[in-house]
Amino acid sequence: MARRTRDVYARSGLRYDEERSRTLFERPWLDRFLALLPDRPTVLDAGCGAGEPVYHASLSPTDYERRLGELGMRVVRFVAEDPACDHASVLLARKGAARS
Repeated sequence: MARRTRDVYARSGLRYDEERSRTLFERPWLDRFLALLPDRPTVLDAGCGAGEPVYHASLSPTDYERRLGELGMRVVRFVAEDPACDHASVLLARKGAARS
């Protein structure tokens, strides 16, 4: 499975990067995220793609909540196919934060 996944990314990665929008439609989410951070934070960016903000819906929202909860984290906000974010699904989580 891992080898097949790598092969798919190797074949498709450049095209994906070339065709992906460069519009930073995630800006409101990134601003909200930055507002939650203390001074000198430690941040885990668990994204995927070409090194830019993207969301990959490989798990259901409930599965993400459960897995993040196992790490002591809480979902702050989740919006599936957010129209303000070019219909991307976005999940924002924080250690110990309550869902809003």
